Amino acid sequence: MRGETPAQPPAVRMENLVLGGLAAVLASSCCLGPLVLVLLDVSGAWISNLTRLEPDRPFFLGAR
Repeated sequence: MRGETPAQPPAVRMENLVLGGLAAVLASSCCLGPLVLVLLDVSGAWISNLTRLEPDRPFFLGAR
């Protein structure tokens, strides 16, 4: 029995599973965001026609 670690209680394992799932969702959000926009029919051509953001264009170009 020496050197063996006791089994974790089920609550701790479930917490690790939930945290791991949350980390996976957050890590894949860079891929899911554009996919959702495409599914909503929001494309680069549509976004380029937004004239409401034209006064802020220098800020967007500077941030790029």
